[in-house]
Amino acid sequence: MAPGFGGLDIEDLDDAVAHAGPALARLAGASLFITGGTGFIGRWLLAVLARANATRDLGTTITVLTRSRAGFARHYPELESDAAIRCVEGDVRTFDFPAGRFSHVIHGATDTSVEADRQPLQLIDTIVNGTRRVLEFASAAGAQRVLLLSSGA
Repeated sequence: MAPGFGGLDIEDLDDAVAHAGPALARLAGASLFITGGTGFIGRWLLAVLARANATRDLGTTITVLTRSRAGFARHYPELESDAAIRCVEGDVRTFDFPAGRFSHVIHGATDTSVEADRQPLQLIDTIVNGTRRVLEFASAAGAQRVLLLSSGA
């Protein structure tokens, strides 16, 4: 097992890039905004995009909303140091809109922690108001596409 981006196996990432080649090619030059980049699916997505940028020279830029930039850097140093990835800190319900235009928005942020299960109203607030905020941002940023990922929370 060869460690790669985000602690994921480099061979697995190369396989994912090869299988998703045509879809990734359509992201050449795109500017992506992603929430939920520290979750299981989000981390995979970031790692695949970073690997595709490194091996296919896509020129894709990625801005990731995270609750903790320091935590992101500590857990995923390869992703945090990637020149194509920029982290912005904030709560999905109230984050400040980063400047610029974004062609794609991928929303995958939902708190699935045990604490969230104990506070169902807060979980619903995060899901509903977080999604509302992301959609407001997508509109303001001129996004051509929005993808909503669901954890099942």
